[in-house]
Amino acid sequence: MRGLSDVATRRARHWPEARRVLSHPDFHHGFREAQSGRPFDHRRADALPRLGQIRYENGRQIAAECAALGLAVDWPSPGHIPPALKHLVLRRLQPGRR
Repeated sequence: MRGLSDVATRRARHWPEARRVLSHPDFHHGFREAQSGRPFDHRRADALPRLGQIRYENGRQIAAECAALGLAVDWPSPGHIPPALKHLVLRRLQPGRR
């Protein structure tokens, strides 16, 4: 059974749903932090509400997945999702890729 901290974009059924997850400021912060090689910030995560904690962790997980796939994603603003990241998420939304 999957827990709440599973990467939410895996459970999304449509791009608008996944986009809301990706656009969350805590998701973006976790992504950027992991991408830069900084360790998990437990103090920051503990200070966030539950949804913020989940999004922060999800952002870090997606950043790790991008790194494992060799994707270099430059993402300066949570409001503008880079094409490489969007394509990764859209591939997940295809039937049979869950």
